[in-house]
Amino acid sequence: MRFVGLLAVALAVGGCAQTYSRNSVAVSGVNVTTISGEKARGTWPVVIDESIANARRTGFKTTSQVCSAHTYNFDGSAAVRSALQAASRELFEDTVLAKAATGPNNVAFRLEEFNPRLSCQIGAVEGVCTGTVEIGVSVLANVGGRRRSFTVNSQRSSDGPAGGLCEKALEVVEDATRRAAKDVAERAGERIATLLELPAAAAAMAEPPQPMPVPARAGDGAASSTYVPGTATPPAPFPKPVDTRPPCGSAQTPGCRP
Repeated sequence: MRFVGLLAVALAVGGCAQTYSRNSVAVSGVNVTTISGEKARGTWPVVIDESIANARRTGFKTTSQVCSAHTYNFDGSAAVRSALQAASRELFEDTVLAKAATGPNNVAFRLEEFNPRLSCQIGAVEGVCTGTVEIGVSVLANVGGRRRSFTVNSQRSSDGPAGGLCEKALEVVEDATRRAAKDVAERAGERIATLLELPAAAAAMAEPPQPMPVPARAGDGAASSTYVPGTATPPAPFPKPVDTRPPCGSAQTPGCRP
């Protein structure tokens, strides 16, 4: 039994060198919403820059001794691209993929960083690996002709079995990529959602103030009038009711006006 264990360790560390490759899959479940809860109206061009295709790494090895005999290739572009597209669909009423940003309303995404790493350790039966992925995306958003740019980053990790010959090692890299892509897309979406609210807030502030009713005071009897705060002074107070009773004489006539 000890011999079998030592043989497994020897194979994992340096024996039977292989090259393993894996591609990511589309990301689902991206959750982004605007502050108002409504999508921005109209059709928004969304530019997924060609740099997103560079979300890949070839010919890398583990940072640990276990599984270090093997070489790994991983392509995470599908996960990053699908996550950004999903976030856009959550924000805008309608989207269309474009090669260039046109018009007053559009969003463009560019890959700034994609760094997958892999580390494995000896387990009781097979190796255990940890995959860590860092993703950075820059965003250029035009909202109503107002241009804003920012960068979002995320780092996520995942653990899992390496397999007898480390053939499963890239599964943890794929899972970490999915998590990081989802997170970076949601962070970008939150920033864009904030920008979408600015024009609406500015338009609300630009609206002229609405007339406000001035309630009649008790005993005035007349209907209320209106005035616009900040644009005109309030109307003069309502006139007091006229006392029509006859003036009182020396005899103090009942019902007279004193």
